[in-house]
Order: sequence, then C-alpha cells, then structure tokens
Amino acid sequence: NATVKEIIFVVGKKVTGDIHVPLGNETFVALVHPLLQFTRAVGETIRNRESKKVLKVKRFFHGWGTLAYPNFHRPSWSAGSLVQVEDDSESGVHQFGFAWERGVECAIILRWLDIQSTHPFLKERTVN
Repeated sequence: NATVKEIIFVVGKKVTGDIHVPLGNETFVALVHPLLQFTRAVGETIRNRESKKVLKVKRFFHGWGTLAYPNFHRPSWSAGSLVQVEDDSESGVHQFGFAWERGVECAIILRWLDIQSTHPFLKERTVN
C-alpha cells in the first residue's frame, strides 16, 4: 500500500531461556502495523498451552517464532501469530501469547517476570 508511511514490529526476547532458545535471543517477531489482510490464522478462541484454559481471542498479528534444536542448533523462523486474548479475569491485566501456525489451536501465554525490570538487555531502545 503506497499510503503506508511506517511499519511497526513487536520483538519478543527470551527472559529466562530454555533448552531450545537461550536467554536474550528473539523468540518471536510480529508485524502490528499495518495490519496485513490474510486469511484468518487464528480461531475465535485459543487454548493456553500451560493451563489448558480456553481463552477468547480479541485480535492477532501475523509474525514468526524461533524454533531450534537443543542448545540453539539450527535456529529458524516459523510462521505464527501474536495473539491478544481476553484480559485476566482476576487482575484485569491484558494478556498476549504466541501461537505457531502448525499448532495454532494453542498458544504460549506471556507473563511479566520481575527479572524483566532489571535485566540488561532491556536497556535497548523501546517505544512506549
């Protein structure tokens, strides 16, 4: 679209890391502006992979998640979506998650950890 003056990506970084993607590496990237007009990648509901709770999807953004063999061998990008799901029923906090296309029926719901307030890689430029 010739009228688009900027594009905005959200980049998720691993705060705790795991056997596949270590701390500090990108875990997902999603294009949040402009919204792309593709076929719907996510249903009206999605299951939290950890709690198994079914959550209503408010909106989603197309993106890519990092997949790798153990110890970050052969990392690659795989299509997926950043999803905003219904707010937490107890705290009212907004909830987001990431779902890979191949497993789109469930999502990893993200949560804020205290370490995020002090970790050095968060001193990078961020836009509020």
